[in-house]
Amino acid sequence: MESDQRSQKGTNVGLHDEIAYESIDSHASPSRLGSMDRLGSSRLVTVGLAYEVCRDRGVVTGIKDAATVEDGTGCPAQGERGPSVDRAGTKSGSSNHLRLPALETAFSTKTQTKLRVSRGKSYEGEHFSLSWTITLQVPIKNPAVGESTDKGLWSLLRKGRSKASSDPPRRTKKTILDGLVGRAEKGQLMAVMGSSGCGKTSFLNCISMRNQSFVGNIFVNEKEIDGRYFSLAGFVHQDDLFLPTETVREHLTFHALLRCDPCVRKDLRLKRVETLIKTVNLEHVSDSLLGGPGSFIRGLSGGERRRVSFATELLSDPVIIFADEFTTGLDASMAKSVCLALRKVAAGGRLVIGTIHQPSSDVFALFTHVMLMTQGRVIYMGPRTALAAYFERQGDPSLLCPPRHNPADFFVTLVALHPQDPVGSQKRIDNLVAIYQASPERVAMSDWQQDVAFPELLLYHRSFKMRHFQASSYTQFRLCFQRNVRALFRDPMSFGAALGSGFITGIILGLAYATAPNAPATAEHVRNTEGLFFLANLQVFLIILYATIMAFSAETKVFMRENQAGANRVGAYYLSKTFTGWAVEIAMPFVFALLVWALAGLQRSPEGFFIFAGVMILNALCFGSIGYCLAAMTSDPQIAMAIAPVLVLPNVVFSGIMYDLSLTYGFREFLAYISILRYAQAAMLINEFPPSSTRFTSEIPNQEAVLEGLNAFPLSTNLWALASAAVVFRIIAYLILLLRTTRERIVVR
Repeated sequence: MESDQRSQKGTNVGLHDEIAYESIDSHASPSRLGSMDRLGSSRLVTVGLAYEVCRDRGVVTGIKDAATVEDGTGCPAQGERGPSVDRAGTKSGSSNHLRLPALETAFSTKTQTKLRVSRGKSYEGEHFSLSWTITLQVPIKNPAVGESTDKGLWSLLRKGRSKASSDPPRRTKKTILDGLVGRAEKGQLMAVMGSSGCGKTSFLNCISMRNQSFVGNIFVNEKEIDGRYFSLAGFVHQDDLFLPTETVREHLTFHALLRCDPCVRKDLRLKRVETLIKTVNLEHVSDSLLGGPGSFIRGLSGGERRRVSFATELLSDPVIIFADEFTTGLDASMAKSVCLALRKVAAGGRLVIGTIHQPSSDVFALFTHVMLMTQGRVIYMGPRTALAAYFERQGDPSLLCPPRHNPADFFVTLVALHPQDPVGSQKRIDNLVAIYQASPERVAMSDWQQDVAFPELLLYHRSFKMRHFQASSYTQFRLCFQRNVRALFRDPMSFGAALGSGFITGIILGLAYATAPNAPATAEHVRNTEGLFFLANLQVFLIILYATIMAFSAETKVFMRENQAGANRVGAYYLSKTFTGWAVEIAMPFVFALLVWALAGLQRSPEGFFIFAGVMILNALCFGSIGYCLAAMTSDPQIAMAIAPVLVLPNVVFSGIMYDLSLTYGFREFLAYISILRYAQAAMLINEFPPSSTRFTSEIPNQEAVLEGLNAFPLSTNLWALASAAVVFRIIAYLILLLRTTRERIVVR
């Protein structure tokens, strides 16, 4: 009996096995796959495990975690297990040889195939199961500890006492998920249902390992998962985040080229994009812009955007798909179309688990299995068709769903805590939980634990990095750069608004300070020129800063999503964004400088103009870099713009116009040294009134009189200071973005 059970388990492919076939010479003699001396020019990656091929008899004898085909001639017999050798070469009592019928055909032709086993991705045609044990607790303030008027160390010292060991802790833990145990298999479309706050999304984040702070473990085919689990699973978030300037086909192609296995040819990836467009019924909008909230492009409807999200995750051909509240914001018709697409995906050999809040009866009928939750506990888990019968079996008429009533609405209401009767509803919930814990359905969902090798694995899991980048940094940079360039042309409002603002304000400022070219340097003229340069620098400062914050903050959310999915590295994305951002940071101040220089009567020399325009561009690059820093800190542009005045005020006060910098000392001297406007102001004045100028008068006899109170540095020093500030703040923004992605690598809220 034990041998038969092991034989049946041998038909399953574990997490560590993927079968792929490549053409080899049919007359090669048996050899180790790791040694290619007699396998011709074909190459094979064996991921550190040894395999022996008996191609003439269609046999692959594995060491540990190997997939094998046996036909009994000189090799282990079909369905039997021989002794295996672990990775250290030690024999063990049982082998993990797995019978793969597909290989019999592969080895029977004249042109034989070789077996490549890599860390698991494909389970087509094989049994697949996902099992879990999850308990999640979060720290909260202990409600038993009241507010005290004496707080902190000082109050303890003042009273001459120490904190007693019997005092209750100020923080305790709240249970979000309480001992969830379950199992799901491929081909199932499982709905995780329950009232708001019951733990649906928390469960989905834990089982997908987006949140790894739980107690318990996740198993695939009764084997503990590892970092490769993320290549098996796709996660569809509740909110759809796309760049609005991309079409559906361009978006899917971008992710196909960056997230799919690089061993797959490009034409096959593009073919898969076209296949998925048809699968999720997006042919009619395949060349339409995605659009979205906050964009001038209307784009797709909510249901179409949700189907694009599913298609994006299906590109890497995952075995498991997790979907969080995938019908939220959709009407009944759109929700049904999305669920029909998911049912089709599940029927194709995948496991789909999604949270849903009170679906319609038509949508509810599309699910194959249901997990009913309340207060972080399970009320029922099993086939949808057996849900009503399960509650009917309890013999309580109040648990029976009335005829012609939506079962989803009834059962979600049944397990909810009602504010009108909190005691009675809580008692009913506790009773239903106790009934399920003793039910055969609960036993069926937990019997897989007997097949786990070590019971300790049921309590503890390892932490893994979520991301694995398939494409090179250069490929990511190239595709991101192309995407950003398309965005500039397709959404000219962001670029055109900054350019138009610079054009209009340049004309206004130039006309307001218009004088004859190369006018004498009287006190009044110098004072007006200082005001002109100050307002010009401040105007470029504000336009570039806020334009950068608005543009980069919106894209940061999309980038964080792509980074978690393994599509974009921080460096590749940030470098491409920097290059395309120069279009605004260079074009706008150049146009602005040209208009001000032409209308305001500044010195007429090519050298003077290009230095003036160069200072304006460096000033724009500095504050563009500061805008990147603020936008990288938070994805909310409102928060970033609220922080911006903290940086604006010191730059304005210590620019040399509002405050005599020759009188600064201590902390004020430090603020003067880090004021970017100070260096830009000084550089422009030095350029406008060089020492050899013939425009000086008795009122302003030399350059020192022009720079009085500014405590200015030489022109070259000012230019280097501006360039250094632009580079330093740009690097700081990169480090902030890198830190954010690192912090969200393990735990994603």
